[in-house]
Amino acid sequence: MVGYPMVFLLAAGSCGFLLSNKTGILSGGGQGVVDNHYLSLMDALRVQTHSLSQMEAFVLKQQIELNAMKQEVTKLKAGYNTTESQAIVILKNETNSLLYDNKKLQLNQDILTHTVEVLNSSITSIQKDNEALKLDNVLLKVKTDFWQNETVNLKQRFSTFFNSISASDLSNITNLQRDVFSLQSKVSDIGLRQKVLSSNAFFRSQDIHALSNQSKAFQKRIEHNLSVIGLQSNVSQNRLHASEHNQAQIIVELKDIETKLDHMNETVALTACFVYDTTSEAGTIKFPAIKTAIGITDLSGFQNTGKFTCDKSGIYIFSVFIAHDGKDYFEYFMNKNTNSLSRVIVSGDTQSSTPHTYHTGSGTVVVQMDVGDTLHASMTSSEEIEGRYSCLTVIKIR
Repeated sequence: MVGYPMVFLLAAGSCGFLLSNKTGILSGGGQGVVDNHYLSLMDALRVQTHSLSQMEAFVLKQQIELNAMKQEVTKLKAGYNTTESQAIVILKNETNSLLYDNKKLQLNQDILTHTVEVLNSSITSIQKDNEALKLDNVLLKVKTDFWQNETVNLKQRFSTFFNSISASDLSNITNLQRDVFSLQSKVSDIGLRQKVLSSNAFFRSQDIHALSNQSKAFQKRIEHNLSVIGLQSNVSQNRLHASEHNQAQIIVELKDIETKLDHMNETVALTACFVYDTTSEAGTIKFPAIKTAIGITDLSGFQNTGKFTCDKSGIYIFSVFIAHDGKDYFEYFMNKNTNSLSRVIVSGDTQSSTPHTYHTGSGTVVVQMDVGDTLHASMTSSEEIEGRYSCLTVIKIR
């Protein structure tokens, strides 16, 4: 709506008053509603609508990125090859990007909340101005009634005075009467304009009421969207936390796999033999001549005791071959700790007429070893061992 520019001059003797060209009326320091209030309010509503559209588009983009991230996590759970390791890096980058976008969303939400507060403040200011306009209208009506009463009294006084004066004063009376009619015309004009102002105030009040309802509806929509955005933000944060948890779990599993692979790739190998022909006593057979030793921490202990002690758990091959000079057979045992894994017979030839009868017996087993377990060969009797043809071998295969 536009204002009605009005300038009224009411002269009665030496007194008068002036109305401004605003739609409101100044009274006691109050200020009426001007068109700039409505323009400002409409601008604020347009800014609100534009901000809401941007936020909805941003939320949609975030949902798309979350779905893409979920697909990447699903693919990542299927295995641990090189491609999926690259997917972990991509997932980290997308997670950081999503956290950055979430911060932008929070900033936009704060801006939108501030805009709503400014809009509410503008509505409150307009309502106060409307109340001031109503009060000014009441005061104007009181003044109008006062001047109407003054005009009636003045007319009565003029009538009385006219009856009491002589004919010589008729000219002056006529001029005075003309002034009275002019004053009445101005009072009537003021009354008409007061009605126009009252009508304008009524329509402005209706406009403010409609605008207030529209603002409340818009505010409810904003609050609803904010609650939806807050819920989606919580869901997004939960998904981020789940993704970070899964990512951390995958990293732990990968490190565990790497540890196992390193452990599997640890090399342990030992080959030891007799130095010369000797008669070995019953019990643990010792092989003091070290031919190969890889990953062995206590060679002297093995040479002194004849027992291989495991430092790295895994699967081992345990192999022993022993050459015997004698006509009678004998047997030896392949042991893990105190348990026998295998028994090996070295045959003899009681019918041979030669002074030396050489025979070899060999055994090989695969055994699961833990740290601290031992492997050794043992006999139940003393036997003649051919040193250069008798050896022990231990190899870690995984």
